[in-house]
Amino acid sequence: MRGTGAFGCPRWKDGDVYDLTRLSPVDFETLALDLLQAEWGHRLEAFKPGRDQGIDLRYSCPEGTKTIIQCKHYAGSGLSALRAHLQKTEIQKIRALSPDRYVLFTSVPLSVKRR
Repeated sequence: MRGTGAFGCPRWKDGDVYDLTRLSPVDFETLALDLLQAEWGHRLEAFKPGRDQGIDLRYSCPEGTKTIIQCKHYAGSGLSALRAHLQKTEIQKIRALSPDRYVLFTSVPLSVKRR
């Protein structure tokens, strides 16, 4: 870490490692919202915690296309648990929603080979 930024928040430098296991599921979704909005330059819709029918965040393009973002905070569980959950629970929701674009935002470390 390198000092503090606005509102006393830590300012990170390249190469710093983030311990995502310390975030609650709600905090992880908030992190995803903030990062994706900054990266994409678009405002995303966020929804209250709880059963979300497979939608944690959403972007509806003016042209009518929709992007669905699911946030899966499985840092402590690993890739096997994430895959099992997606196959057992989420794949049916994704198919039913039929988004133009689907984004999985996860805390599971992924290698090039495992993506």
